[in-house]
Amino acid sequence: RISSEDDIPVNAGPAKAKARERYALACIYYSTEGDTSWTTSTGWLTSAGFCTWHGITCDGDGLVNNFDISDNNLKGTIPPEIGVLTRIASLKVSKNPFESGRTSFGGGNKRVRLRQRDLQVGDSSAEVGLPTTIGLL
Repeated sequence: RISSEDDIPVNAGPAKAKARERYALACIYYSTEGDTSWTTSTGWLTSAGFCTWHGITCDGDGLVNNFDISDNNLKGTIPPEIGVLTRIASLKVSKNPFESGRTSFGGGNKRVRLRQRDLQVGDSSAEVGLPTTIGLL
């Protein structure tokens, strides 16, 4: 299950972007074990708009621009779908017990294009691997 039923039409420009972002957030939720381990997951994957979900703030167009799920018991990996969230100004995933030695961030060889100004991944129990293109942000 990706999410509850929602009323986002997928045939229009801005609505299509919102549908892609909702899908990306669902991928992040499941790949970091949100369904079994997150401390707080208020609103996630409900029919409520994702701008109301715990840790998410959106811009005036209703797209994710701040994502703070630090200190929330995230495990697993950050999937490459995070690259769909192109308007992020702040991404915080610090203080999470990512499992097994090295956690992939953004899918290994795939280029992740995030427009963030603030990236916080420190203080996690596993080494978080960032793509080599992180310097191009």
